[in-house]
Amino acid sequence: MLTRRRFVLLPPTLTLSAMAGGLSSSACGGSTGQMPVSLRHPLAGDVAPDFRAKNALTSEIINVPGSPDTTLVTVVDFWASWCEACVVAMPHLEHLYRKYRDRGVLVVGISVDEDSHAAMGTVMEVQTTFPIILDPHSRLQGAFAVSKIPTTFVIDRNGLVRWVGRDPSTLERAVDRLVAITKW
Repeated sequence: MLTRRRFVLLPPTLTLSAMAGGLSSSACGGSTGQMPVSLRHPLAGDVAPDFRAKNALTSEIINVPGSPDTTLVTVVDFWASWCEACVVAMPHLEHLYRKYRDRGVLVVGISVDEDSHAAMGTVMEVQTTFPIILDPHSRLQGAFAVSKIPTTFVIDRNGLVRWVGRDPSTLERAVDRLVAITKW
């Protein structure tokens, strides 16, 4: 079931436009740098849809966004086996997952394939270990307003979509920045 996370009150100096353009070090009191520029998307700067779904690899239930107690950043990537750019991006997502999972980053791939066998074949071929959720009826794709794939969302521990994009290197900069400025 999809739900909406509650809004978290932000300090008055931290406006939505500041968040969309990136945080300066003076606004967050953390390290230098800004969030990379996000694609224009209805969820950018808004609260991400909450959901629970079964990991197709392990049958474990995955919560998105991850628990604020254990997850600093949740990365949600929409992909399909027939999408060449998606398949090219998957090793980058795997690298990101392995690099940051011990630092509180959850990476979740959401396959929009209608054929689960095709999706799982790609997962096995690419040797993906991050959680994979199957969305053959486009329920999650619709909730996240995904019209093109691949589309990747970076969600902070409060459930706010901080970055939306398609470029794996920019994705890693967004995750690195959020991990750097987020405190347990």
